[in-house]
Amino acid sequence: AMSNSADNLGEYCGTGAWINLGPYIKRDHVNLSLLPPAVQQFTEFKSDRCALPDLADAYGLYYNKAMFARAGIISPPKTFTELTQDAEKLTQFNPDGSIKVAGFVPTSTFYENPAAHFAPLWNFHWDENGKSSLAGDPRWAAYLRWEKQLIDFYGNTKLTKFLAGVGQEFSPSNAFETGKIAMEIDGEWRMQFIKSDGAKIDYGTAPMPVDPAQPNLYGAGYTTGNVMGIPKNAAHPAAAWLLAKYLAFNTTAIEQFANNLGNVPTLRPALSDPTLAGDPHFDTFLKIFDNPNTATDPITAIGSANQTMEANFQQKWEAGSIPASGLASALKGVDQQINAQVANSTAGQSAP
Repeated sequence: AMSNSADNLGEYCGTGAWINLGPYIKRDHVNLSLLPPAVQQFTEFKSDRCALPDLADAYGLYYNKAMFARAGIISPPKTFTELTQDAEKLTQFNPDGSIKVAGFVPTSTFYENPAAHFAPLWNFHWDENGKSSLAGDPRWAAYLRWEKQLIDFYGNTKLTKFLAGVGQEFSPSNAFETGKIAMEIDGEWRMQFIKSDGAKIDYGTAPMPVDPAQPNLYGAGYTTGNVMGIPKNAAHPAAAWLLAKYLAFNTTAIEQFANNLGNVPTLRPALSDPTLAGDPHFDTFLKIFDNPNTATDPITAIGSANQTMEANFQQKWEAGSIPASGLASALKGVDQQINAQVANSTAGQSAP
């Protein structure tokens, strides 16, 4: 069985829907160190490795080189402070004050902007007891204040109107591809869309900026991937294991898949594939993927429900419905919601 997201792995492993692959891995002396740390993370739940990976996505910064040159910006930003400064320089307004070109759109509902995709850039973690710590981790508040500051630069009403007029993410009218935004966070697959859509854009790729208080994080990013496992009622589990092992650990096969699909290979030896690494745009994502600080979502038994609860809160924050003075209290309330649902689930994990 395969899933294009690791979000529900906690349920698959925790309920036994997918069997523990540990005995097979031990018997065949499979070297798990060939998988980057983030991949090992999103294929395991509570020390139960019930999945193997099959290609991944890594997230980085796309930027319009022509717009950078016109604005006098020499290199992509490395911190969120620099990102804000560059976004303001790159933004263009129409004579009536409406937004013509946005330097960077920070709102969480835009394209690939969910908070989870920013987590490694601020080094968010659940606490040591495996509980949500939005209120307890000051970096969450720092991230939220950063995005609100940039939203306020545009004006929430103006930004909402602007976003209503841009194209769909997976279409030739994508806002980055058509020059409506100068920078965006996106996955490695965007390169394939730019090519297939025939977008006339001179662009560059780089790691996303990071928390200015943690510059050592630069080079890391968010990742997730396809996962495959063996259902507990599989008719031929031994044969299924051989196929899964081949797809996950055969370097040649993985390189072929990655080149054909335009995704990131999940095996370390394949990261040096000359075709993939030879493309400077794509090489950015290979390096992000193999960065030791690159991370994915915490795998829990509630799937992506924690992300949904955080997103509901964040939309209210972005709209100004939650005052700055009430941020800590609101975050505490979201923590309580998430932790209550985890406690009521049939399984739980101490998240990294």
